[in-house]
Amino acid sequence: MKRISLIALCMLAAIGLHAQPLGPGTRWFDGRNMFVASEGSGKITLTSADDGGKTKFVLNPIPDQMDWFTLDGENTNSVILSQITLASLTEDEGRKMLVIYQGGMVAKLFERTALSSDEIIAERWYPTVRGKYSCTTPEGKILAVTVGDDIITIDGETVGYKMVKSNGAPLDVVDIQDGVGKGAWHFVRTIDGFNVYRSKLNATGEYEELYDEVDDRPYVLNWADPTQSRWSYLSEVFIIPIHFTKESLRLIREHILAQHGYVFRDKQLKEYFKAQPWYKPGKDNDSINLNFIEQMNISRIQGEESKADEERNRVTEEVPGIKNVTNQ
Repeated sequence: MKRISLIALCMLAAIGLHAQPLGPGTRWFDGRNMFVASEGSGKITLTSADDGGKTKFVLNPIPDQMDWFTLDGENTNSVILSQITLASLTEDEGRKMLVIYQGGMVAKLFERTALSSDEIIAERWYPTVRGKYSCTTPEGKILAVTVGDDIITIDGETVGYKMVKSNGAPLDVVDIQDGVGKGAWHFVRTIDGFNVYRSKLNATGEYEELYDEVDDRPYVLNWADPTQSRWSYLSEVFIIPIHFTKESLRLIREHILAQHGYVFRDKQLKEYFKAQPWYKPGKDNDSINLNFIEQMNISRIQGEESKADEERNRVTEEVPGIKNVTNQ
């Protein structure tokens, strides 16, 4: 397989079976929020069901271009309309997607779903935290941690936790109800796992990290499963790239390929993946096949990488001093 180019991935996003129209009442999920479609005056509007309708995407069908739309100035928040902005409907592997392009790059993905907000958030969020980790405490102690769906095992003791949400979206805060680790914890994503901070619910109903009350060093969770990449979940879940720097995004993109045995020519990448116990390079790249989600994740990452830094509203561990968890 030749190196997958951005142009090829954009074409893959638009190719496939013609998707069904964005009918009234259909529900579309962008990775964190649910949107509901409505029609009027020849336009289709996607309105957020999670922020009181503040965020809207208004699509104008392009004449004689089936499943293609332009976006107009009524859109708010998530899309910068200073660039050429288009949208296309596509379908692959049973998934109906609305793909938004800016300047020829993928800027946003919506997936049609019949699930409730709670159901699809759980389906998409749990794989992003699930796995085996080695935890280094602020004091330097090493703990074995396994995160599952609603349970965490810490050095052999299993406790339950609750995923915390605000306006329907997960905050990446887990609330351990009892036992070891009792309390709220903010999971900040890193390239190797998470940095985890003790948190609390303040008087205004927001979670804050306890920088001023305890040691501000995090509990560092590093991926510890030798059988698969930390990013293996990107074969089944669409990425939300705002969490990461461009440097991290590039490496995540390479992880997707490495999981399929991609043979790297770059010396640094070759050495990096050679050190990963799960990496098994193939003889060549001709037989590598990415599924639809992997293709779209690579395309989405490249779209985020193409943005100017001032256009990126990211919340990452590489940007220190995050206080208010609801800003994610």
